[in-house]
Amino acid sequence: GRRVLLGQVAQLVRGESPTSIARRSRQRIISISGGISGRDFGSVMSDVRTRLAGLSLPEGFSIALGREYEEQQRAYRQLSLGFLVATLLVFAVMAVQFEALLEPLMIMGAVPFALAGALLTLFLTGTTLNIQSLIGLIVLAGVIVNNAILLIDFTLRRRSEGLSIEDAAVDGAATRLRPVLMTTVTTVMGLLPTAIGIGEGAELQVPLARAVVGGLLLGTMVTLVFIPTLYVTVEGYRARRAVPVREERAGRPAPVAGGENGHS
Repeated sequence: GRRVLLGQVAQLVRGESPTSIARRSRQRIISISGGISGRDFGSVMSDVRTRLAGLSLPEGFSIALGREYEEQQRAYRQLSLGFLVATLLVFAVMAVQFEALLEPLMIMGAVPFALAGALLTLFLTGTTLNIQSLIGLIVLAGVIVNNAILLIDFTLRRRSEGLSIEDAAVDGAATRLRPVLMTTVTTVMGLLPTAIGIGEGAELQVPLARAVVGGLLLGTMVTLVFIPTLYVTVEGYRARRAVPVREERAGRPAPVAGGENGHS
């Protein structure tokens, strides 16, 4: 029943201590958060990483960027995978419909130009490459091939009617010019208010609309010239390769029916 005072076994010192202790993965952590105003999230995180790189931490301490930054990086990875899957699915559908691989490959040649137009538009308008603009790129990959499909499909139809490669490509581009322009213009006009930012809450969808509008404009202009030129080049090369093969087969002697002595 004897009492032992705390001051007899310990030294009492006044100081500050955390009101609560947070842990993550069985390690003690301290979270520091802040708000962003007047700047985009990506540039702020770039400055934060630059400042943190110059810090010297005591032994046993480390710094990790979390919360919104982790969610953003995870979303970027998922959307990048989604863009790849969408492109492969579009190619697979065209390969089944055309029953060939060369024509779908030529059609997919319009996708890089559309992506370049989207990125150029985002750069010129000062729009960041965020989750919404990445979704716009995925949408663009499925939309931009429609114009090339119209050109290639009509050109193949004219080729089956007996036209030469050059005549079929020129006739296909001239005949499908109006439908291609109408499709592009109507889509761009429909997205233009959102791209400008007109309407309540439209600023959230501005990156998506700008990416699609810029990609469609440049992709369509290039498609009208690039796809017919690519078709003439590829098909002309295939035709030149096929001529020596036919001549070689025509020059071979006919096989002799029968056994070794020429008897059936």
